[in-house]
Amino acid sequence: MHLLTQIALCMIVSLLFVTPCEARQSIEQIRYELFKNPQAHVIPDLQYLVERGNAEAMHLLASRISNDLIPKRHEAIELYIRSFDEGRGYIPSLGSLAVVMEQFPFHKESYAAFFEQSLMQYSHARDPDTVKSTLNVFLTYPELFETSDVDELIKLHQRGCLNDCSPSLYKAVLAEHLGQIDIANTWFRLAMYEDERAVERYYIFLGPDRNKTFPAFAREIFARIVDVPPIVATQIGRQLDRISDLRKTEEEIEKLTEAESNILSDAADDAIAEPESTLIRSEAYKWISYAAREKWLPAQISLFNFMTSSPMSFTGQEALELIDEINKSDPVKATSLLASALMVTDWSTLDPARAHQIIEQMLKIQHPDALYLLASLYSRGGLDEPDQEAALSIYKRIAAQGSITAYYRKALIYAYGRGICHDYPRALAYARIASDLGTNRVGHIILYLTQKLSDDDFAEVNEIYHRVIGELNL
Repeated sequence: MHLLTQIALCMIVSLLFVTPCEARQSIEQIRYELFKNPQAHVIPDLQYLVERGNAEAMHLLASRISNDLIPKRHEAIELYIRSFDEGRGYIPSLGSLAVVMEQFPFHKESYAAFFEQSLMQYSHARDPDTVKSTLNVFLTYPELFETSDVDELIKLHQRGCLNDCSPSLYKAVLAEHLGQIDIANTWFRLAMYEDERAVERYYIFLGPDRNKTFPAFAREIFARIVDVPPIVATQIGRQLDRISDLRKTEEEIEKLTEAESNILSDAADDAIAEPESTLIRSEAYKWISYAAREKWLPAQISLFNFMTSSPMSFTGQEALELIDEINKSDPVKATSLLASALMVTDWSTLDPARAHQIIEQMLKIQHPDALYLLASLYSRGGLDEPDQEAALSIYKRIAAQGSITAYYRKALIYAYGRGICHDYPRALAYARIASDLGTNRVGHIILYLTQKLSDDDFAEVNEIYHRVIGELNL
């Protein structure tokens, strides 16, 4: 396959590893590299500067290593705290640390006192970056601020911000905190044109009917999609996709309920009406594909995931062409996606043996996705029959390293896996762990499992949940 020559593994080696003799870049050079290519491999240079006490390098390194692994998350948190240095260092690190608290809510309450103390250690209005950092803390901990102070900070932000400005989001959260629901709704809607963080916040703000009102809002603003930044469009598409998963699960539960109650549906209506979940997912695809056409890498990766999850709607060749595009920006990720594409059963490009060869090479160079892909290959039955025990063994190994995704993947196997006795209590416990540690794509799994369990089952769920959480170094 021509793509394999384009995504040469030796190229990945050069991206993942840097020899000690290479010249180190200054922080200014690193910033310029990241401006040209946000995926630039600058971690060794940042580590070199961190060892020499550079506070901004600590901030940049933290932002690049904070990921799915709990130890890496802890390392990032410590770097942000060192960078902030009780108000004497790089102030934006405090705002970035507040963002981490939003992404991984398990830590939010335990760090509240730290943020309360930190807010007293510097002048909030010192410069535009400091103002924005302080407002980012406000988004996470609005209870730590006086309304008048936030109003003044927002005014300063509007006057001094040149890039990535988010006044509407700050105003929305302030209004929500004050109980001004209509005003908050207005600002949230405007924030959807500015800041990707507004997407999930607005979704939660919409309350119990959010799974109907959010798609309706997305349809309303789709006519102005060109005014929506690709990063925001990607988040809207992902949110719609999660809603689609939830709605699909609800539809399946409704069908079972009707069957058990011998409720007859209107066959003609059923034949004509398309499931709501299908419609919402098609809308999610439109948002994602728009952002992908704008060459936004996260959207391109999301589009690839759309292809593999709906293989009858796409072809393997389309997926390979998309991987070619992704390879231009991120060869490391492109290799992972290639191995995944070769495992899709419904595509003519199916080649599990070749996928296994690629994974073996990825394992040799410690590619971050290699073990996940190998577990997926076992779970799919790419090497023979589905071997869920082999997959679970790998996920157990990754989970021991602190992987949050491993718990999500184990939940999927115990809930839906082929060739294994389903263990719904264990699946629900793992899904809840993944959710509480920041994975936002498990809602439909939790909904599906919750309606299947008895009171005794829930007792088992709680026992597994608390035991595993206790074993994790959170």
